[in-house]
Amino acid sequence: LSSSAVMHGRPRSYKHKLKDPSAQESYKKKVDAIRNGTGLVLQCRKQQRYDPVVMDASAKLLKVVPEIYTIWNFRREALTPVFEAGGEPAQKASNTELALTQACLLENPKSYSTWHHRKWVVLKGMCNLEAELRLVSNALDADERNFHAWNYRQFVVRLMKRPLQEELLYSEDKVAQNFSNYSAWHYRSILLHRLHCTADGAGAEHASISAELQGLHVGTGADALSI
Repeated sequence: LSSSAVMHGRPRSYKHKLKDPSAQESYKKKVDAIRNGTGLVLQCRKQQRYDPVVMDASAKLLKVVPEIYTIWNFRREALTPVFEAGGEPAQKASNTELALTQACLLENPKSYSTWHHRKWVVLKGMCNLEAELRLVSNALDADERNFHAWNYRQFVVRLMKRPLQEELLYSEDKVAQNFSNYSAWHYRSILLHRLHCTADGAGAEHASISAELQGLHVGTGADALSI
């Protein structure tokens, strides 16, 4: 496969599928439906109409095209008063949005708009952070270089006040799985900085750097042998 057909070792097949006339027709119908659906939701937004029918239509639209950030904005506008009021309706809204974003991430795991919306929901304080950590761990198992998922992991870890040493071990596992995983190395560098580049961590900094260099030396040799 050529480099243009591959992304991080994963083949892109959609361009080849669109060469099929029947696929082109299906694609055109899909585009028209998306355009019409987006227009309907945006018209309701102007009218500040947030009834269940429109909310359901916006959810169905996002499951097809998660990147339409204006539709996510529409949902946040609709749900802000619900979250502010609190109680059972707010909890139901939180659960609904978490389920929706999870479905959208299955469609596009690298959707900026979807990860952003999920953060917005999580910050309302009505979700299980342990479940969020499991979700992002699964996302990184599926694609170890998904930087959106790495960023979200940092977000969740901070909210949980999870010990940095535990995350350091997690990054170590990820590097052990694939020494060429630059995303894991980047995350590890962030953790080491936060752990040791402080007055309290100054004494451990030299030992930490020595250990990292030793690990790099061993890992580079192993990686070279595997080529």
